[in-house]
Amino acid sequence: MVDCVNLRVEMQAATSKVLLADIGGPTLSLVAGDTLETTVHHEIKELGQHVLACTVSYQLPPGARRPSISATTTAVGSVDTGDDNGLQTFRKFYKFAVRRARPFLSPFASLVRHLYTFDVLFV
Repeated sequence: MVDCVNLRVEMQAATSKVLLADIGGPTLSLVAGDTLETTVHHEIKELGQHVLACTVSYQLPPGARRPSISATTTAVGSVDTGDDNGLQTFRKFYKFAVRRARPFLSPFASLVRHLYTFDVLFV
């Protein structure tokens, strides 16, 4: 069992950082096989590089076997706080680029455009 489970999800862009979810806390405990899930929604208004940052922290019970220092430093995104209270944190980053959308005409819009577009010939 782990205690004080917390999940924090943030969207970072060049000029902004938005908190999308912050669930759990000191009263949330999970036993083996339990999951903590959430779905986030965010409208992206800024072009360029974005990072979806997911941070999970939890507290190991007293007497639990803690990861070795070499294990936490070699794991990507893992952070061992080094405290005696057993607080563990790991992060996962999802980096992606947002580009300007291409215009799209549906077949219906294309048909309407064709019907209402005509050439005028002056003689």
